[in-house]
Amino acid sequence: MARIARRKISTPQLVSFLLGGDKKTVEASLNNGELNATHIIYFHKRKIVDCGIDSRDVVWTIKNFISFYRNAYWKLDQVL
Repeated sequence: MARIARRKISTPQLVSFLLGGDKKTVEASLNNGELNATHIIYFHKRKIVDCGIDSRDVVWTIKNFISFYRNAYWKLDQVL
């Protein structure tokens, strides 16, 4: 985990991290080059649950999450 958290990772890399091994909840900063926004993200029942700065849970299929955030980069702030 320490190695992955020190650099920005792509959305597919974030999904791979979430799906690899133990159940994980991550606090991740979304960075689009201009803005940072913190998200709490976890995998539940074959879906990705994403709670952004609006405190609203959005449930995504893996494919839709990757598509929506296709150009995004993330910094993992915490793994819970």
